[in-house]
Amino acid sequence: MPIRKPGPKNKNTPEGYVRFAKATKLFEPLSKNVFTYRVKAGDITAKKDDAGKMYEIESISKTRKMLLKEDENKKASPVSSYADWTKISDVIAALKLDRIVYQEVHLADQAHYQERKTKNPYTSIGIFDANDRDTMYAYISLLPMKEETIMDILFGRRDETEITSADILAYNEPGEYTLLVSSIVHHPDHPNLVGRLIHAYMDYWIDQYPEKRIKYIYAQTVSDNGKRMANELRMSNMYTITDGQITKVQDAYVLDMNEPAASRIIRRFQERLKEKEQAVK
Repeated sequence: MPIRKPGPKNKNTPEGYVRFAKATKLFEPLSKNVFTYRVKAGDITAKKDDAGKMYEIESISKTRKMLLKEDENKKASPVSSYADWTKISDVIAALKLDRIVYQEVHLADQAHYQERKTKNPYTSIGIFDANDRDTMYAYISLLPMKEETIMDILFGRRDETEITSADILAYNEPGEYTLLVSSIVHHPDHPNLVGRLIHAYMDYWIDQYPEKRIKYIYAQTVSDNGKRMANELRMSNMYTITDGQITKVQDAYVLDMNEPAASRIIRRFQERLKEKEQAVK
């Protein structure tokens, strides 16, 4: 990640404008990602001087009120969409969503992606517009791998980009599986879809239970949003012993699916597994 050098200080910010830190503070509780997206969309007026960008307070306030109002309306009337396992043909839709969220295009190795999906088609699931599958609102990718492979990634001995299809496990054997959260992405205007996305993914595992089940879910966060999501799911920080001292593994989290969950959505998943287990006895 490139490190930005601070620009020269400018004490003469024009009246009615603020710098990024204060602008995003005024925009709360909406996230920085949403703020950046709305600047790019032209909803928030931005100017630039020698000290960098500055943002119009009035347009910040107006856009914030508009989005909060829209969020209320979405809760009452959700976007018309459906969840489905992603396919090779959905790569472009995912790239379009990535561009909205990250303001850049991540070049996809389609051959590598196809190889992975051919081996295990149940590694990623998305939410698509009901009338246009080329519009994706959210997706989640969880990769089943041997635990030692995941540990190599979390402890920095191997980069996630080095994962090949040989590392991915197919769900063709009974037993417990260990998963690594590769990505969770949602459109800035539709954060409420993440819960629905997780529910859709868990439905698959309820169908597989008890023959196949999740043992651990690991995650490595790369952003504040990722850390926030890990905390919302009540994932535990990971620790290691170095020179006799217990130290936290940077940005690494784990969720033990055999332990009672603190997260409501995971707890409900565990309850549904128990309900199925009792029903088949």
